[in-house]
This record gives sequence, structure tokens and C-alpha cells, in this order.
Amino acid sequence: MVGLLVFGGTDPVSQFVVSESAFEFGFSREKNLNAWSKCGAAPLTRCCLENHSQVRREMGDDNDATNKMMQDIQTANNISTHFLTAHGYNGEAFKAMVNKVKKVGVTAKHSMERINMIAKATNHGSMWQAMGASHYTTDDVFLGVAKQNNDRRKKELMKKKEVALKSNNIEQEARTILVQAKGVENYNIQELKVLLQYYKIKVTGLKKNELVGKWKDVLQSGADAPTMEGWSVEEEEELNKLTNQEVTMGDTALARHQYLIERQMGNIIKNMSKEKRDELKRKLEEVDDSHNNSDIMPMSPLTEVLESQDNMEEAEGEEAQFMRRRCRLIK
Repeated sequence: MVGLLVFGGTDPVSQFVVSESAFEFGFSREKNLNAWSKCGAAPLTRCCLENHSQVRREMGDDNDATNKMMQDIQTANNISTHFLTAHGYNGEAFKAMVNKVKKVGVTAKHSMERINMIAKATNHGSMWQAMGASHYTTDDVFLGVAKQNNDRRKKELMKKKEVALKSNNIEQEARTILVQAKGVENYNIQELKVLLQYYKIKVTGLKKNELVGKWKDVLQSGADAPTMEGWSVEEEEELNKLTNQEVTMGDTALARHQYLIERQMGNIIKNMSKEKRDELKRKLEEVDDSHNNSDIMPMSPLTEVLESQDNMEEAEGEEAQFMRRRCRLIK
């Protein structure tokens, strides 16, 4: 029955005819275009956000009649509730506050404040608060993401170091207790807890008789104590580096990608034709000219590779060059 009312048709039982489809009438091309134009979806004007009574407003979002009205309402509420409170009534029960626009200060470009905010950002709103309308491919974004990764790694290392130091202390205490060679019943509660923690057995909430029972089980098993988690010199150096050094563009994914491209280019050059290498050298020289105003232009590493490749081909002779190019074509 619902389908008949929505899409129209003939009821097979009563033969009642619904000649017009409500769905096609309500969602026809003309109706959709009319609705989209009113809300500013097609064409994309977002006109529904302009001077519409149902659009949420906040005090301070503009300097217009609506803002003046909100200020008057707030003033009237403040005066009325204060009058009630002054005469012994609970004026706070009628207190109301109009929402105000929160002023957000956008940080300066390339500042550590911006990089730190980007690193802590979790959504588009917090990213906008950090960098405003800047593009997501700016250096600050790459630096912020790199700092985020560094902070995550630093947190992991600090946690591992804490566990390692605690494990080392437990091991030292346990070895000191075991050297005393006491009887099982002669250990106090704290000593039993240290011994069981040395074997990585949970001791929370256990009474002395339970601790004694678990330690007897350990002795009967004859098993060696598990290896305690260590802390290496390399990890300490990495933690110090992450703690003391600021993140640079060399730590970013962009720099790693650029380094990979440079390595790939160095390998590709060996299989490039003389004409392609000459074209690439010209481009490199143009870049060097733009970055170096001195008369003596230092040769870039990539230019050196190109020069060495040209010299090698000249030494091979024409026949060897022909065979080399033929092999390239076969590949």
C-alpha cells in the first residue's frame, strides 16, 4: 500500500488507481532545481546562509541589526536577573547568555607555535586555527607532521625507558634478596612481591600466604627468570636527539621523497641517450645560474654524473655506443 501511494499504480485487490506518482512529482527535475537554487546548492551560491532566520548566529559574527538585537536581549536579561537577585529572589534561575564568537588567533608562518599546533591538530578545524587559509602543501604542514611523528616516537621511547629502568631495579633487588638464601616462609611481603615481579607474575591484591604459594610454584618449576626488557645506548641517543633537536625539512616526508627521486635519477641517467643528458645538463645549468651569481660555477653532483657518462661513451667508440643503444631498445 505504501508503494502505491508513493509511486502510483493500480491496487491488485481493489483495482484502485493512483494515477500520479508522488515521488516523481516531489522529486522531479524542476522541483530539485528549484530547491537547490533556494539553498544555493546549484548553482553553488550558499544563499541560504545569508539573512535567513533559521541560520544560527552568534554575537560578534557581524555588525548588523541581528547582532544589535542579541546585545539588547543580553542587556535586558542581565538587568532583569540582577533586579530579581537584589530583591531576594533567585535571579540566577533566569540567567541566560547569548553565544559569542570565539576569537582565534592564527599563528605566524614558519613559527614554532604554528608547527606545534599543526602537530597537535586532529581535525580540519584545529588545522585552520593553526594556519588559517594556508595550503596543505606548505613547509609548515610537512614540518608539523614530522614533529608529530617525532613526538609519537619520543613517547614510545620514554615509555620503554621507564619500563626498562623499573625492570632493572626489580632485577637488582631480586638478586640481592636471593643472595640471602632465606627460607620461603622467612621472606616478608615486600620481598615476595619483588621476587614474583622478577618472574613477571602479577602480585596486586595478593596476601602473604598467596604470595608464598606462588613463589613455591616458581621454585618447584625450576624455570629461569624471564629476560628483562633492556635499554640500549642507541635508543638513548635517539631519545636525546628527539628531545633536544628541532625538526627540520630534512626530517620530513618531502625531503625523503626528494632524496629517493635523486637516487632514482642517478640510476636513470646511465640509460639515457646523449641528447636527453644534454637537455638535462642545460636545465641543471639554468638552475645553477639562478642560485649562484659567482663567475666560477661549481659543478653539481648530478652534473658530474652526466659528464662522466659522456666521457665514458666517447671512450667506447661508435660501435660500442651503437650496441649499447640497441640493448636499450631491446629492453
